[in-house]
Amino acid sequence: MRYHWLVVQQGHLPLRPDHSFAPPLHEHRPTVTLLWPQDTRPQRDNSFLVDPYFTREGYKDALNTLKAQHIRLSDIGAYFSTHQHFDHTLRLPAGVPTPDWRPLTHIPLGIRAVPCPGHAPELRALAFSALDGARVWVVSDAILDEQWLRAWRCYWPNGYTPEAIAQTWRSLAVILAAADVIVPGHGAPFAVSAALLDALIADFPYAEHTQDCPEVADALRQRLAALA
Repeated sequence: MRYHWLVVQQGHLPLRPDHSFAPPLHEHRPTVTLLWPQDTRPQRDNSFLVDPYFTREGYKDALNTLKAQHIRLSDIGAYFSTHQHFDHTLRLPAGVPTPDWRPLTHIPLGIRAVPCPGHAPELRALAFSALDGARVWVVSDAILDEQWLRAWRCYWPNGYTPEAIAQTWRSLAVILAAADVIVPGHGAPFAVSAALLDALIADFPYAEHTQDCPEVADALRQRLAALA
């Protein structure tokens, strides 16, 4: 089973890895993704949103994105929260009625829920094959966005322990070893390329607490060799 996937709200973090700020400063929003099976249209019994926390501006963008695909909010039946941080749970802007979406209780055929602890102990990524065969991983805050990934940084206000940081890197290795396309928690989707892996391997020795998880670099090297 393969799946359609559509980013309906583009994620954004105002805080950058170097502790500078990126406008708009008031917009802290997750990437929200809609999934539904191949050879179908989104319906209440076959479609779901991942991390449906909508800001006011993001909600407007989502409506426009869905309209362009001739999809209505009422066509969507369920939602899945990758973890329980507030900005990845069901929320719509003030004054907007909450749709009758049910929590997803069973992972659909063809999708895997992969434990990716570190950022949060309960965090699970969703892995599936897209229509073109690409292995897509919707990873939420296991990877905040491509810039944070390349910087080998965690989102420092979360108060990570050294073990949580090392566990984050282990989860990152699981993702990078298998994904062709990554949908991060707060940014645009990006491809896993040889150039990206080269950069990550080169900078790995300078990241925090990597001495506790040397196997991460080995996993990245193996994936790089597989791409050669």
